Order: sequence, then structure tokens, then C-alpha cells
Amino acid sequence: MRHGLICAVVVVATPALADVPKEAALPVPNALNEAGQQARSFGMGGAYRGVGYGTETISGNPALISMYRRYQLELGGAWDIPNGYGFGGISIVDSATTDLAYGQSYTLVTFDSPYGRSTAHLNSTALAYPIFDWLHLGIAGRYQLIYGPYATNSITMNAGAAVRIFDAWIIGFSGHNLIPVASALVNPFFALSTSASFGLFTPSFEWRMDFNARFPRFAWAVGLEWIAGEVVPIRAGFTWDNITGQRFISGGLGFFLEGSGVDIAYRYEIGGYQGHLLALTVKLQSR
Repeated sequence: MRHGLICAVVVVATPALADVPKEAALPVPNALNEAGQQARSFGMGGAYRGVGYGTETISGNPALISMYRRYQLELGGAWDIPNGYGFGGISIVDSATTDLAYGQSYTLVTFDSPYGRSTAHLNSTALAYPIFDWLHLGIAGRYQLIYGPYATNSITMNAGAAVRIFDAWIIGFSGHNLIPVASALVNPFFALSTSASFGLFTPSFEWRMDFNARFPRFAWAVGLEWIAGEVVPIRAGFTWDNITGQRFISGGLGFFLEGSGVDIAYRYEIGGYQGHLLALTVKLQSR
């Protein structure tokens, strides 16, 4: 099983070296990538691929699905009214039944891009396996049906690895949209992420890399979470995105008991289109 999963990750990553569509050099909308986030992620500036607590791992770094054992169901969505962007979805994770962890999600997204208005249906399936207690590998396949400019009915895939050090520090690397798709809305990129847990305080950082244009483009995000009274998470984050040319500040709150609860978040775009995004997630969890 372990050797099979390692081979699968290598095979999946290979198409990313192939030529991408010419349209990929145009401005890259981030709407489909953001649609995998939950309110907790938005509150932490989008630096979520190094934090494996929620179902955003399905479209983030799938290796993190097996990092924590639990049954999890999340209903979430976000709405940026000024920019006409919104999404909603449902996702589940089972990393408790067997060592082979499983995740499934569906998201409906509607958004504007440099090419016009689009609507997308995203269906993702993810698997992860702990090669060792400290090393996890994961793969995720996504079927996307997109209407509007650069419409596509296609499949792509993500792959990732995550290392846990001293049970407190996580470092992850993931490749996204590794199967080329003939649509400027679906571009391959890579992410290096990390987070650390200091009791009730969790900082996180993410560095995103895009090699689709003439010159490499990068984005980074940083987030912080502090849990007040062990039941109320308080979050803040900042994003500097030179891929899309946007800057964001964000914050969020939550309430949970034994893993289940509700999260809300607000994100403001500095300059640009001055977007105001609100996100809400309801989570049910058991071990």
C-alpha cells in the first residue's frame, strides 16, 4: 500500500511538467482555489495548507487528511458582494476508520474573472496515508464542470506530502492542478506551507508559486489563531498575492465544543476592487 501510494504521487506530478495552455500567462483568477477554504482558513489569511484540522485539506494539501484522526462533516460558504463572488459546499473526512484516510467534497462557485462571469461545479475525492507517524502522503482528484468563458468539463489532480516534527510543527508541500486543463481558470501551482501548535496559539505561513507566465509569480500569507477560554478561537491574517496583484487583511471568530462548532470570518481587500468577503462554516466532528 505504501509503495503504491508513493508511485501514485510521482505519476500524478509528472503531467505538471507538460506545456500548459497559452491562456495561463493571462491574469490568474483565484476563485476556484479559494472555494476550497472554510471560514477558519479565510480568518487566518488563507494560510491553511499547513493546518490540517478541517476539510479544506481535501482541496489544499491532501496529505494532511490523515494527520489527525476524526470523522468530520462541514457545511460552509462565502460571499463577496461587491465583486459578485460566492460559493457554498459540503465536505466530509474519515481518517478514523482505517489508516487510509478519505475525503469527499462538493462546491458550487460563481465568480467574475478577467474573462467574464463563470459558474463552476467542483467534485473532489482525496486519499491520504501515513508512511510513518511523521510522514504523510496524499492525492486528490477533482472533476470540474465550468460554464462561461473558458468553459471546461475536465479532471485535474493535486498531490502533497506533510511532515510532523515533535508533534507540534508541520511542514507541507503540495502541487495543484497537476493534470493540465485547457482553461485559463485552472492553472497549476505549488505551495509550501507550515504551522506550529503552541498550546492554544497556532501561527501558520504559506508560500504559493506560479510558473505559468514568462516570469515566476509568488504569493504569501500568514495567519494566527488563539483559542480564548479553550472554546472561542480568535483569528487574524494577511495575504500578499503577486500572482493576482491583490492584498488582503482578515479576521475571524468561532465557537466549538469537542471539535464541533461554528466559524465566521471577514476579509477586506486593500485597494484593488476593495472586496468585502464574509464566510461561515458549521462543523460536526467526532473521534
